[in-house]
Amino acid sequence: MNDYLYNENINLSALITAQPQLLLTLSHFGIPMGFGDKTIAQVCAEHGVDPQFFLLICEVYSNDSYIPSLATIKSTPMQGLVPYLLRSHDYYLNRRLPHIAHHLEKIASMLPSRAGKAIKQFFNAYVEEVREHFVHEETTVYPHISHLLSGNQRDKFKIKDFLASHGNLDDKLSDLVQIIFKYLPGSKNSPSKIEGAGGSMTSSLPGSKSSPSKIEGAGGSMTSSLPGSKSSPSKIEGAGGSMTGDSNDDAIDMIFDILQLSLDLRKHALIEDKILGPYVKLLEKSSQR
Repeated sequence: MNDYLYNENINLSALITAQPQLLLTLSHFGIPMGFGDKTIAQVCAEHGVDPQFFLLICEVYSNDSYIPSLATIKSTPMQGLVPYLLRSHDYYLNRRLPHIAHHLEKIASMLPSRAGKAIKQFFNAYVEEVREHFVHEETTVYPHISHLLSGNQRDKFKIKDFLASHGNLDDKLSDLVQIIFKYLPGSKNSPSKIEGAGGSMTSSLPGSKSSPSKIEGAGGSMTSSLPGSKSSPSKIEGAGGSMTGDSNDDAIDMIFDILQLSLDLRKHALIEDKILGPYVKLLEKSSQR
């Protein structure tokens, strides 16, 4: 019996509420929203997903320290593994990365031209690296699995070679975030000072009654468009340039998206290392008998 944290008889909505990061996996399974209060077993049956395979993916995705045993790999139906990984590739390449690129284009336009150009080049190179990584898997690893399952192994490929050179795609995203932090314009004041018609206070104190408020420091200033304020939109200025309050929100959204994608790609790699690798090794061993 598998020692999973959850079982197929609980509501899928309860699982997602308890483990919100699993929401991202639903599209990889081909499961749309609108499942109401149905159980995992019911939702999986409706969409042709084996519930034990679903739970195995969820366990690996939500628990970095979990390593499925060979007995678990053997007893879990794996026909959904390659479709799951293919949908993941499609999601990253055709949805998440273009979404981040859209944000990045706007943010780069507010940076010094050399910095903006360098960030876009770094990101575009990363996208191509991801694409090549996925193409290699789809043209080498997945056909290898098909050959093993059909009993017609015609290639000399071994999964151990893939795993030995299987790099993490999330490392460069962390580098990208640090580059963005470095070049985004902003205030250098420390501590910041909030001034208004009613007086002034440091940013660590409770909210000011003044409206509009003003944040000042050595690096520049920011006026906030609080209710009743005539300053709209707010503006952040610093040595590297300036951006509006809306642009600041765009930058936060973009960085959050990059960090979320980085986390999801790391989970994707864990699934390949902890499930795909051992599964294919079992297939290879079986084909040699």
